[in-house]
Amino acid sequence: MPDNPLFYGVLVNRDNEEEIPRLTNSIILSLFEACPFFRGPMIDEEYRAVVGCWESYKPLDGLTIINPDLRENRSGINRQVANGLSNFLAEIEELRRAGADFYSDDEIINFQRYMHHKFTDNVNADREYWIPAKFTFDVLVQPIIDGIFYESSQGRVDDRLKDCISVALKPQSVDTKLHFLGVYDVLIKNDGEKVTISAPIFRNL
Repeated sequence: MPDNPLFYGVLVNRDNEEEIPRLTNSIILSLFEACPFFRGPMIDEEYRAVVGCWESYKPLDGLTIINPDLRENRSGINRQVANGLSNFLAEIEELRRAGADFYSDDEIINFQRYMHHKFTDNVNADREYWIPAKFTFDVLVQPIIDGIFYESSQGRVDDRLKDCISVALKPQSVDTKLHFLGVYDVLIKNDGEKVTISAPIFRNL
């Protein structure tokens, strides 16, 4: 168990008609425990996953890791954040002209590109994820930051997940800014040829 455990989940659309997930009144889903289906090689059997459902009722303040190349961002949320990076660069240019000292645009863009690659890279072992993990813990010691937002690695290969944003939040931010709604109970069956997922059953706790 790490010294500073984090809350990991995914930010999803409340309404399918909304293209951009919001950081207030949004739904955040998180596995209650690690389902063996998501770890290691799949075995032909039935798995049960329990997914917690939270609602954010206060704005979440965090650092976003984004692909700065607009043409490579397929989803609305990623294009929106990439545009936000462009706006940020324009704002700090004004501050530079006023004498403020900032990293160059190239340094900022290259950093985002590098960290985006590290956060979304599919890895086969937890030890290969040490750069994002170390970066996350270093960032979250800042008291004003609730968490880190980043593109799901699965969203890059599965269109159904392309508008989902992964989140890593401080436990205290979860306690003060999220409201627990209940859980979804899901059965996952793997018969060796295909995987089927049951319709989730929502349960109030």
